[in-house]
Formats: sequence, C-alpha cells, structure tokens
Amino acid sequence: MISPLTTNHLDPMVLSFRLSLSILLHLHPLFSASAYAHWTVNSLPGFSGDLPFSLETGYVGVGDREEFQLFYYFVKTYSNPKTDPLILWLTGGPRCSSLSGLAFESGPINFEGELKEGSLPQVLINPYSWTQNSSIIYLDLPVGTGFSYTKTSQDHKSGDHEQVQHSLQFLKKWFDDHPEFISNPFYIAGNSYSGMIVPIVALQILEGTYKHIFSFINFQGYILGNPFTIPHASENFRILFARNMALISDELYEQYDAILAYYWANNDQVRKALHIHEGSIGEWIRCRGKEYYNFELTSAFPYHVNLSSKGYRSLIYSCFEYSGDHDMVVPHMETHAWIKALNYSVVDDWRPWFIDDEVGGYTRSFANNMTFVTVKGGGHTPEYLREESSIVFKRWIIGESL
Repeated sequence: MISPLTTNHLDPMVLSFRLSLSILLHLHPLFSASAYAHWTVNSLPGFSGDLPFSLETGYVGVGDREEFQLFYYFVKTYSNPKTDPLILWLTGGPRCSSLSGLAFESGPINFEGELKEGSLPQVLINPYSWTQNSSIIYLDLPVGTGFSYTKTSQDHKSGDHEQVQHSLQFLKKWFDDHPEFISNPFYIAGNSYSGMIVPIVALQILEGTYKHIFSFINFQGYILGNPFTIPHASENFRILFARNMALISDELYEQYDAILAYYWANNDQVRKALHIHEGSIGEWIRCRGKEYYNFELTSAFPYHVNLSSKGYRSLIYSCFEYSGDHDMVVPHMETHAWIKALNYSVVDDWRPWFIDDEVGGYTRSFANNMTFVTVKGGGHTPEYLREESSIVFKRWIIGESL
C-alpha cells in the first residue's frame, strides 16, 4: 500500500487515483505483481555443444495467489526477433505437454536413438522448425500438464474456463516481463483440443472483459491444426483402434517418439538444464489423464463466427491420407464442414498446392480471411509430416500464396 509519508503533498485527485489503482492491483489477479522467473538455456543433455537457437524456460504464477505455476519454453525466431511474428502455442489433449509442440510438431528439436539403460535419447535439430520465421512460446497448460504445477492440491481439477483465464493471465505477465515483443505481430496457435480454447482466448483479447488490458498486443490472427470444434467422447480409443485394425504397426504404436521424450524429460540432468522446480512434479507424462479436467464447452463454432466477422487472419490446417487412412480424431471433412457453415464466399477455390512439382495437399480461402489447408499423407498433428506443415506455415505467415 502507499505510505502516508509519500502522499502528504499530493493533489487529492492524484491520491484518489493512486489509492484506487493500488486496490485494483491487489484485488485483480491479472494486475497483481508476478512471481515469474526465467532462464536462458544454452545447452541440453543429449545434444553435443551449444544450442544453435535461443531457448528460454521459465515459470509464470497465475491465480489469485499465484498458486498455479505455468511452465513454458520460449524459442526466438532464427530470423529477426524484433519484427518477426510471436506465437503462443497451446498443445491439445487436453493436458498434453507443450514439449509435444517443441519436439514433435513445430519446434526446433526432436529425438533419436535407441533406448539403452543409463543413456539419454539423442537430441537433434529439426530443419523444418516454424521458428525459422517466428518466435514461439510453448506453454504447459492447463495446470498439471507437463511441468506446470499447483502449490496447493496435486488433485486440482482444471477445466475449459480456467484454461482460458490462465492463458490471459499468463500473457499479461509474460509481456510485462518481455516488453520488447509488444509490437511484434501476435498469433495464437494450437491443435486438437486446443481448438476449443484458442478462439475464446483470441476473442477475450479483442473484445472481452480484458480488452483494455490487452490493447497493446498487436493481435493478427490464429492458427489451428485439426481443431476440435465439438468434443468427441471416443478420442481415447482411436489410436488403439487403428492399431487393432492394422492401420499402424506395432512398432509405430510403441514409439511416435513419445517413449524417447519420456526418458529424456524424466532425467535429472534434463530437469536441471530446463530449471524445473525441484519436487514440483513427480513423473513427466506427455498427455495426462482427463479425470482431473472439466469439459465445460459444447462448441467453439460461435467464437469462430465472432472472430470471422472481425476479419482477422486465420489458418486452419488439416492432415489426411489417401488410400482410406484418415485422421480419425478430427477428420478433415468435419473441419471443412464447419468452415463452410460460417457462410463466407470463396475467394480462392479448392485447388492443389505444391512442393516442387508434387501435390502437397489442397487449399481453399474465404472472404473472412480464413485459409483452409489439407496436408496429404499426414496424421493428427504436424509431427507426421514436419516438412510439409512447415512449408504451409511459412508461406502463410509471410503472406505468400500457397
């Protein structure tokens, strides 16, 4: 609070304003002082030498008493951090770690090597990282995901609404600590179940309760891969179903790089390098069970309707395979159907897009500044075809025609 010794000679109106602001700072979690901490990571266990990219890890406290500690990885663009876009990446699930985005999807690393007792998987550089053209914050959200944790009950049950609020609180505090990125073009991205969350966060930034708080953000649009729009109850069984129907091999079922990540992220040297708070979590799990999550949203479609009316850019990409091998979690036909239901005219009709002379997939653009893209031969997330997904992203983010 303001000391009487500092207020004796202030104008009454100024004093009243400062007192009101002081009360607001204490009452509103979005404005409260943040106990964040971050570190520069120059090397990682499993990688030889210094990292050839800029990696920062850290925690941001959210909640009324900052009882929720959200962990993030921040990778600066390889190009120009002062002007290149900044992206907040929310991994789906819900409750799947953002290490999935960093190491399997759009980020600068991946894993290789045999699992041998006493050794770590080898960390490799992904030549198709989206960070060639943008800086990306990979956030472990909701709390209890990845390395994010709560200082109170380990059995805390998060949900859709809390995830939205924690996203907003995180962004406010992260930008407070990184003001040099305020003017960069800003996008929110994610895949799978984060398709339920990203449009709401975007809309809250633009016109919700917190619009005045985020007026400084240079918001440009959002990016979604195979997004959920209406949740599906049978998602837990689809990979197992694919395996039993011989659509994927036993070897593929037992890897997806997930086992390598498991051994890497649970290594003490790795946790020390990433500056994970000691004792904050037990076992790192890529995707945690959903018994501690409240599915509160029934549809994200109304939020797409609202955002479309504002004309912000959006990229919706969907992966599919020929010969009947489809993404069974969110088929591209379902995604295309709700986009058409927005009822905007087509400005660039259904056509193939190419990588050299090969068809990479198909695309269609609409008058609401939304681009729909399919990636041939892909799966549910970009990890299946990193090069193709990277090409789609690069062309779109710099404004090139697909």
